Amino acid sequence: MKQISNFFRSAFWGILIVLFWHPLRVMAQDDLVIESLQFWGNKEISTSVLNAQMLTKATPWYDFMPFVKPRKFDAGLFHSDMQRLRAFYQGKGFYQVQIDTTLGQRKNGHLFAQIRIKEGPRSRFGMLQILGVDSSRISVHGVVADLQKLSGEPFVQTQLATELTNALRVLRNEGFAFTKAEVTSFVDSLLVNVDVIFELGPMCTVSDIQISGNVGVSQKTVLRGLTFAEGQVFEGKQLDDSRRQLYRAGVFRAVRIDLPDTVLQYTPVRVNVSERPFRSMTLGGGYDTEIGLRASAAWLHRNFGGGARQLRLSGRVSSASRDIVVGIREPYFFGGRNWLNLSGFVQRRQQADAEQNELGGSTSFERNISERLDFVLQFSGGLVASQTDSAFSEIRAALRWDTRDDLFDPHEGFLASFTVRERGWWLHSPWEFWEVTTEGRWFQPLPFKNVWGIRLVGGAIFRINTREDVPTIERYYSGGLNSVRGWSYQELGPKEIRFDNKKMRDEIVPLGGTSHFEGSIELRTTLLRYFGTALFVDAARVANELNAFSLPDLQWSVGGGLRLLTPVGPVRFDVGYRISDDPVLDNHVDFDSRWRLHWSLGQAF
Repeated sequence: MKQISNFFRSAFWGILIVLFWHPLRVMAQDDLVIESLQFWGNKEISTSVLNAQMLTKATPWYDFMPFVKPRKFDAGLFHSDMQRLRAFYQGKGFYQVQIDTTLGQRKNGHLFAQIRIKEGPRSRFGMLQILGVDSSRISVHGVVADLQKLSGEPFVQTQLATELTNALRVLRNEGFAFTKAEVTSFVDSLLVNVDVIFELGPMCTVSDIQISGNVGVSQKTVLRGLTFAEGQVFEGKQLDDSRRQLYRAGVFRAVRIDLPDTVLQYTPVRVNVSERPFRSMTLGGGYDTEIGLRASAAWLHRNFGGGARQLRLSGRVSSASRDIVVGIREPYFFGGRNWLNLSGFVQRRQQADAEQNELGGSTSFERNISERLDFVLQFSGGLVASQTDSAFSEIRAALRWDTRDDLFDPHEGFLASFTVRERGWWLHSPWEFWEVTTEGRWFQPLPFKNVWGIRLVGGAIFRINTREDVPTIERYYSGGLNSVRGWSYQELGPKEIRFDNKKMRDEIVPLGGTSHFEGSIELRTTLLRYFGTALFVDAARVANELNAFSLPDLQWSVGGGLRLLTPVGPVRFDVGYRISDDPVLDNHVDFDSRWRLHWSLGQAF
């Protein structure tokens, strides 16, 4: 009996252990964590590029932090990743690529994955045969020539797709609205032979423009926003141009421009729009270490009086400036690419120890030359109340080319602007001068979520009437959170120290200059989803005449900062260190510190 009792006791514990261990084992399989992911053997394609193709990601080293979740292993996802890698390699011309994987377990539930790649030889474009087009036409001949240039080049699927897209764009801009292309590739050893057959269809003419979806905006206004008209030969680029111009009016939430499914020589075009709410109000505010608190408010009517005409009332207030502006923006002024802006303003401007109140208005004509290039011609005038009441007039012409991917936190693209300004000629002011300024910003994404940013700014003021100096309010100043961060606001350049009787202490009074040059290089890194850092080098010079462009005399600072990434832009904290000597600052005990701290919203540039 004792043996039977021991048997049942052992069986009981055995069954209990099996029942208990099995769910633990299943649970462990379900909770497997991918600890490391390594690539071996890849030479032509970098590990960072291959990692970007993977949906399976290794758990980061800082997974001990409470807000970091470990990356669980999904066998199905990992298998699809291997298929994606193989397709990626083949798209680059490595048709003989071999990919093997090894999964191992270092500790309970923690896996490591090794992906071994044998890339093999790379295929090249062989013979490209282009059919279906008459290459005697100049533009079509260019299409054929661009495609045939690929012969002998390393095979890249995306490059072929890009050249084919460009070819279709050229042909559709020639009037062949329904052009199609069929591509067949044949892999012969290490050569990829490609046949491209174009089906042009008829030369098309816009016959009928059908507009729908508009309620408060008239059909006439929508037609004015189009860059094509009935009776014109179809150009494919005009569809994108017209869509962009309609969006620029600000009154439409969505714009669709479509062609019919049926191939027709006389082609109707369907334009469907969806309107936004016509009225809106915005309130804003902020703080930085230069200006302190600031606030703004704006009321906008997007269809004032009909015709997508915008009426805007806005006001801003801070310690350095105050303004109230009333403006009307007229879209499609004698053409779908033109805009007329009329505004009246009351403002207070402050520079250094100078303060100026202005009452006036402006008229500007804006031309959208291309998708990213704009030209603006503006005339302003009004009354100035500074030491004595006087009138002012100003003419400004500007070109602006902007390809940045984001206005507040760009990662790619560039901004280039050139401005010429004349002030005083119309009213024969004794302070008449010309000003020329130019600015360039360039952003380049780098691996591991890094971004290079470069900024160059230069300007010069040329006096016409040499009897009077350029007013303090118009001169150049440098230094501060959006300039050279080793100096405080407007500290860099000519200045003097004066005793302030109200504050009972010495104060720095910037004198400004008539020429300036600034440059910055910044490396921005995103560490976490909402957190980033920056390292920067800034340099500038402010002087009279054209002396600011003496590069050996530039004044330098370096530093770094933290970024809190928010939906409205990064919150920025920068620490700048002044490398260059500054005789005025270095000889005063209250201002000789070379460290500067800056708080603000938005990137420095």
